Amino acid sequence: MLSYRVGMGPSSKFVPFEWERSLTSIAWCFTSEQLGSLSTGTSIIDDVNSPLMAESLALHKGNTEARKLELPAVTFLSDCATLIRAISTPNQLKEIYGVFKDIKSLSTGFDSTVFNHISCSHNAMLIF
Repeated sequence: MLSYRVGMGPSSKFVPFEWERSLTSIAWCFTSEQLGSLSTGTSIIDDVNSPLMAESLALHKGNTEARKLELPAVTFLSDCATLIRAISTPNQLKEIYGVFKDIKSLSTGFDSTVFNHISCSHNAMLIF
C-alpha cells in the first residue's frame, strides 16, 4: 500500500493572513516516496478569524483533497503544534470545534491517517 504525505498551511507567498480583511491563503502538497510529488494546490479563504482557524482550514482542505484523490493512507504534516496537539488529544479547542469535527469525520475514510508536527522550514520545503 502506498503512503502519502501532505504538508499544508497558510501561505504568505500568495496572501498573508490579514486581520483587517479576515483573508488568508492556504497551500498543500501531496508526496509519496514511491511516486514523488502527486498533487499541489492553493486556495484563498475569506472570513478567517485567527491564524489557528487558518491552519485548521488548511488541514480540512488537505483532507478533502486526499479524499478526492482516493488515497488509502495519509500522513498530514503541519507546523502548527497547537492544531496537531488538539487533534491528538481528546481536548477540543472551542475556536475550531466545527472544523475539528469535520477533520475527524473525513479522516475515518482512510485506511490509515496520521497527524504529525514538523518544523516551519520543513513544511515550507514540502509546499514550495
